[in-house]
Amino acid sequence: MTADAVQSVLKRLMERVGESPDLSLMTPCKAMRNALPKAADHALDLPLIVSDVSLKSHTREMLLSKLEDNRLYMLIQSTDDRLGIAIPDAALLASLIEIQTIGDVSPNPPIARRPTRTDASLVEPFLDAVLAEFVHQLAGKEELPRFLGFSYSRVIENQRHLPLVLPEDDYACFEIAVGLGKVAKPASLILAYPSLRVDMKASEDVGPSKKWTTKLEAGVMGAEVEIDVTLHTFTMPLDEVPNLVVGYEIMLPRMSVNTLKVKGSDGSVVAQGSLGQSNGFRAVKISGVDGAKTTQSKSSMAQMNGNPLEAMGPVDGPIPVTATDAVLPMNTGVPKDFSDMSPPDEVDEPDDGLDDFPSMGDLPPMDDLPDLDFEMDVSPIQID
Repeated sequence: MTADAVQSVLKRLMERVGESPDLSLMTPCKAMRNALPKAADHALDLPLIVSDVSLKSHTREMLLSKLEDNRLYMLIQSTDDRLGIAIPDAALLASLIEIQTIGDVSPNPPIARRPTRTDASLVEPFLDAVLAEFVHQLAGKEELPRFLGFSYSRVIENQRHLPLVLPEDDYACFEIAVGLGKVAKPASLILAYPSLRVDMKASEDVGPSKKWTTKLEAGVMGAEVEIDVTLHTFTMPLDEVPNLVVGYEIMLPRMSVNTLKVKGSDGSVVAQGSLGQSNGFRAVKISGVDGAKTTQSKSSMAQMNGNPLEAMGPVDGPIPVTATDAVLPMNTGVPKDFSDMSPPDEVDEPDDGLDDFPSMGDLPPMDDLPDLDFEMDVSPIQID
């Protein structure tokens, strides 16, 4: 290359210095590809290489069909209350935890486990940084309003709750493959953004759709709900736990049948109940809600004909517990009822050879003590 050619190339390069990038070449996929390494470096000082970014439009059903079990489902919410979702895979979750705890990314594969709220709090800084940097990279583009104003909202612990949370919509779904850390550990991330909300003109005749309300109600009422019923809670020594086998008898207080605790999926007590049966099956009758004990009068109990729990009797109060029920340990062989046992024979006390103590005389006079300088309020004593 001649000197004139070199000077010509250098001149063209110098002319390009300071020129703003051509925004017409920026697409959402390119913006996401640029945003991920910068967000990882800024938030966690984490090396990140983007392997692939694809953008597809999915309905809610298509999006939910792509989800796998035991993933971290993180809702993202915009300033105008639109909801999307971010789903890191197990490798991305493990890498983000490792970089914040041990300062490096391990090449070992992640351990299969169920993510927790603590995991979500460790992923949050990275996720918020990605969402913000993506908007910065997409500035000036016509697609920007759809992705503007999103940040982490909350975690959904059960995948079956997602259809109740995510609205029916067309989602812009980013499927991202990355390499993390010095070892370029492969990981993936799904980011789904909802469509823009169409602003409707306010008018008196515009109101909530009855069809939509009915459909929402049907969806909520038809959803599966998991509840647990706890009959009794007790403690036992750790060395006795290995002895628990099929057929092991556990002594329960009689009052436990009337003090069942109904718990939700998060373990919180939502109601109280009593144990009975219905059509030959074990059943639980709800007797209180939100921990508030409620009772039922005898007249209302008499009006409940065909009550499947009638065999349990009225639930006006708990079954009294005897002292034996309260303190008797398990599997001791000691009977609960001592009414049939005869009293023990009288035993003559042995003579220890000691004489009786002599009687004590009166105390000596104490005339030298000073008088008290206050009067005592003598109150009558009543013995019940």
